[in-house]
Amino acid sequence: MLPAFAKLPIQFGFSIQYTDKVVNIRHYYPNFVVRLDDGKHWVVETKGRENIQVALKDAAAINWCERATELTETEWNYIKVLQKDYEELRPSDFEELITAFHILTKNQTGIRATKRLWH
Repeated sequence: MLPAFAKLPIQFGFSIQYTDKVVNIRHYYPNFVVRLDDGKHWVVETKGRENIQVALKDAAAINWCERATELTETEWNYIKVLQKDYEELRPSDFEELITAFHILTKNQTGIRATKRLWH
């Protein structure tokens, strides 16, 4: 169940700092934040197209979620929903969304995306 969901307009002031490809510090403004019944929180980004800046923002969001989890003892996760995948799979709820889409995780080799399909 989805007890809390919010669109994050820039006016809310929630941003994640990242370094762009020419080493400038930038602010990334995620699209949504979600809290599930199990207490897990999700930072949700929706994307129509990708470029190098998107990969840098993904890395920053993953890092932010890892640090927030450590500091708050509340699990934070990041998910990027690509428009083409959403249109193809059409999940009916958030649980299907997180099962079906690219859930980005950080490992020793850098950013890795896994795609899991529901049954």
